[in-house]
Amino acid sequence: MDRASATPDAALMPLLHIASAANREAPEAQAATIRGLCAAGADPNALDASGVAPLHRAVRTRGSTGSPSAIERQRRIIERLLGRVAVVGDVDAKGRTAADVARAEWIGEVLAERG
Repeated sequence: MDRASATPDAALMPLLHIASAANREAPEAQAATIRGLCAAGADPNALDASGVAPLHRAVRTRGSTGSPSAIERQRRIIERLLGRVAVVGDVDAKGRTAADVARAEWIGEVLAERG
């Protein structure tokens, strides 16, 4: 698809997926990026080319140190997506929910509260 015919959602969706992945360097900028992309029309439930939604990326702890501050940053990203109506029960291309791919118990608890 050429850029001229791309819808705003299609153009922004990959960026939202990238922004939703763990970020140790600039978590405040990450949260602001997610907020801005969603405000501009990015769909927090859209699947990328590999069949994964932004929430699925956010719940993985790859790149996270597991420190209390890293956990809090990751929690904010997950809650930001959930606040933008990311659907907890949506499945990826392999039939897994965000809770299924979550690597930490506390993430499952956050998702259960919102699911």
